[in-house]
Amino acid sequence: MQGSQRNLEMTFLGHVIAPTFEFVDPNDPLKSKSEINFGKVSYDFEYKEGIVLKNTSSVEFAYNLKILSENKLLQNEFRIIPQSGVIPEKS
Repeated sequence: MQGSQRNLEMTFLGHVIAPTFEFVDPNDPLKSKSEINFGKVSYDFEYKEGIVLKNTSSVEFAYNLKILSENKLLQNEFRIIPQSGVIPEKS
């Protein structure tokens, strides 16, 4: 309060909403996809297989995906497009 010498205390309450997501089949967005199976692929031929990162939470979230491997050759064999971005809520 203006002119008061007394400190005022305020308490704020809130809830943390953690993002939730799932990978889904691009051809059937209702079907979860926990892995990509390339099957048999001939050497030196490009083969594409896709998944979609779906935001199931009520808050947007940023992502940054990468291939984790000690094998540098393996890291160069796969591309993630787009590798990073922001996904709006419920999309």
